[in-house]
Amino acid sequence: MQKYQHKIGFVINPISGMGGAVGLKGTDGLEILERAKKLGAEPQIQDRAKLFLNALNQVISNFILITPPGIMGGDACKDTNTPHILIKQHHYSHELHLFSTDKADTQVSSRMIMDQGAEIIVFLGGDGTARDIVEIIQQKIPCLGIPGGVKVYSSIFAASPLHGAQLVAEFLKGNAPLIELEVLDINEQAFRENKLDVELYGFMLVPNIPLLIQGMKQTTPFTDDERENQQAIARTFVEEMTKNAYYIFGPGTTIRSIFEVLNLEKTLLGIDIVHNNQIIARDANEDQILKIVDNELVILVLTPIGRQGFVFGRGNLQITARVLEKIKKQNIHIICSRSKLATLPEGCIRTDIRDPEMDQHLIGYYRVLIDYNEYKMIKMI
Repeated sequence: MQKYQHKIGFVINPISGMGGAVGLKGTDGLEILERAKKLGAEPQIQDRAKLFLNALNQVISNFILITPPGIMGGDACKDTNTPHILIKQHHYSHELHLFSTDKADTQVSSRMIMDQGAEIIVFLGGDGTARDIVEIIQQKIPCLGIPGGVKVYSSIFAASPLHGAQLVAEFLKGNAPLIELEVLDINEQAFRENKLDVELYGFMLVPNIPLLIQGMKQTTPFTDDERENQQAIARTFVEEMTKNAYYIFGPGTTIRSIFEVLNLEKTLLGIDIVHNNQIIARDANEDQILKIVDNELVILVLTPIGRQGFVFGRGNLQITARVLEKIKKQNIHIICSRSKLATLPEGCIRTDIRDPEMDQHLIGYYRVLIDYNEYKMIKMI
């Protein structure tokens, strides 16, 4: 039997991210999962898993994955010809099917991977998956999340599946030091009610290389300078709005300032659509957005997440590749306050739209509104 130099744990939450495109802010709990299915949500995490595994196979060799059977890891390993050892089915209380897996299965997998001597656990999911794993692993062995969920607030995630593969490779080569990073999660019900309630659930040891890791989100400072800057951005934007255009606004406090100037109420955490200074859709999902983007003039307005720099793929999964295919690149308008601008990684904004071809299309320079009538060219990577 071949001996492998490195053992890597690999776990997939098969329903992670399903609630994103349909605007449900997550899939924690059976009731929400059922709602997501009724709204037409489809699992997409397996494509993310294969993207990671294909990249991992290109950057390192002489490794083997320890993974659950079937939908939680084994299938993706088999499809990508990735060397792997399956955790025996008898360790689980039931067969691992798409809508039958739960927290207990994730935790059994994590414990078995640790007991079999893995050097690191890589998991695909969101904050809920991270919570399940940190309860078992704590800081006993390193972990790395590959972003696949709707909620990706924790700093323990790689910037993307491709970045995750690079980070694992560098860690195994001894080139990525370990740091303690937070596992955070939000109250999904509060999130759906337009409230942000974030709690700390623990810390993981995570390999760290700047730009490869997502890092911690910066909260918006509540200062007079920040408020004045946001208002200046909003006034400029409103002065330049085009009559009869359809504006698709993403989440964020900077964008909320535009609504205040328009005397409209913004859903802080959702996607809202405005036409001729009137809201025509609140907290829109992908299907509602697709009905709008066929119009002649559609403008998408987004702001990056502080410190992380993500414009696409975090907190706005309703903006899918299918939506972006119908929006001209020059009609993507980005606004960013000066405080947020100062925290951008390497001065760049980022995309992780969950479609590699669309990510390639989106990269490049954007004219970003940063103050009253003041713009800055910023590179998206």
